[in-house]
Amino acid sequence: MTPGRNDAARPTTTGTSRCDCSPYRRATAHFHRTEHPVIRSDEPGESWRWCYVDERIV
Repeated sequence: MTPGRNDAARPTTTGTSRCDCSPYRRATAHFHRTEHPVIRSDEPGESWRWCYVDERIV
């Protein structure tokens, strides 16, 4: 992870972190592979979630 960069997000259904700022866009790839629609921030103090289906923060 790069200091000062918010790039940690993971699906809410697993305990494995997936960063979407990486060249392979792991969070998006996970969504397409598993159809888990929601990811959440894995950064301390953050509580946002992103829904790929609705394309918005939930």
